Amino acid sequence: MQQFNCVYGSSYSDVCLNTYGSLDYYIRLLNDNGLEPDHIPDSGLAVQWNETLVSNQVTLTTLASNNTIYATLLGYGNPRQVNPIINMYVDPSNATYTATIDGETVISMPALQGATIVSVTKEIKQLVSTQYTFDPNVGTITLVGTSMVAGETLFVLSKKTIIT
Repeated sequence: MQQFNCVYGSSYSDVCLNTYGSLDYYIRLLNDNGLEPDHIPDSGLAVQWNETLVSNQVTLTTLASNNTIYATLLGYGNPRQVNPIINMYVDPSNATYTATIDGETVISMPALQGATIVSVTKEIKQLVSTQYTFDPNVGTITLVGTSMVAGETLFVLSKKTIIT
């Protein structure tokens, strides 16, 4: 078992992403640590997790190599909890797009204007940053070296920093 220490602004969904790399073991994480999903974890709370169960090595490796820790309060808790020190918060969101014709490579999603892409997944395959470009000014994702077929869905996790 490994130990993960929660950070300010974390939800248990964030903790699960930071440890297992996906939400596949969310319930197990809660049960293994005697946690309740409707509580917000305290900063510094030590959570135990089983590293042999990591289901998404790509996400976990990407987080570690970029020194990234999810702290979005996406899930239970208040998703727009203002950090009192810097008077801002991160507004997490997700969006989906389903292709209507074969060969689509440019996906316009106005809701993503001003956002930062956290991840893009095409059906069940997470795309690496070299497989797409993103223009935050207009909210357009352009696929590179791949295209969508009719009925295929793109899942986008993004975040925006909101200054209050």
